[in-house]
Amino acid sequence: EDFQVGEIINVQARTWSGINKPGGVARITRINPNGTYNVTYVLGGKENEVDSVFISRQEDKGKRKRRETAEAALPTALLQSLAAQGFDVMGTVTLEEAKEAGATDDSAPRR
Repeated sequence: EDFQVGEIINVQARTWSGINKPGGVARITRINPNGTYNVTYVLGGKENEVDSVFISRQEDKGKRKRRETAEAALPTALLQSLAAQGFDVMGTVTLEEAKEAGATDDSAPRR
């Protein structure tokens, strides 16, 4: 099987006498000329020259959906409180528009 740089894959655990490589979910960072792969594990760590026989495609187990609206992401009472204080809780003002109106990061109080 051919894999691509950046692809999320699963590396099989290789734990036998003299070998202690637990494997796991990783991202391919390089395809080596000898047909092996360099990977970076999602939970940390790197491994070089992993043979393709130990690599399989990561199955999509249903990606988490991001919340699309501010109403779904924050409690209603908090949104109402922020709106009463003049915050744009609906996301209708762009950063550029806010800066033109005089609301810049420089005007925020420093702690």
